[in-house]
Amino acid sequence: IDDLHRMMKELESLKAISESQLIELHNNLRDEREQKHIYKQQLDHRIQQESLRNLDSIRMTLNATHSNADDDYLNSCEDDDIENDEISRVPSINDYNDNDQQPVGNLFSEIHGNEIRKLEVECLQLSQIKSALDNELLTIN
Repeated sequence: IDDLHRMMKELESLKAISESQLIELHNNLRDEREQKHIYKQQLDHRIQQESLRNLDSIRMTLNATHSNADDDYLNSCEDDDIENDEISRVPSINDYNDNDQQPVGNLFSEIHGNEIRKLEVECLQLSQIKSALDNELLTIN
């Protein structure tokens, strides 16, 4: 009977230990899930801000192109590197001082680089289309 009581107490202590470990694990998982949610919200916010900046820079570039009637502007635009153009400059991930958000920053940098390459290709295509349309207009006149 003493052995049974000792075993019962031992089982109760093991049960208490396992319950406390389960509670701790549950809390850790909840905290991790909340942290991932916060990272996702920050990434979504940064992507949205980046998209707005890109749209503004494209709008400014297009406005500058439409307001300048000379073809010299188009030629100089094609020669310029888009990353050096102050009008279309988009802040890099280094412009942010969020040291505690490095995993998000690295992913953001990769997405940022891909978006810049896409926009460069799109700018080149648009300038080619514009020059083709200008040539057609000149041949019609």
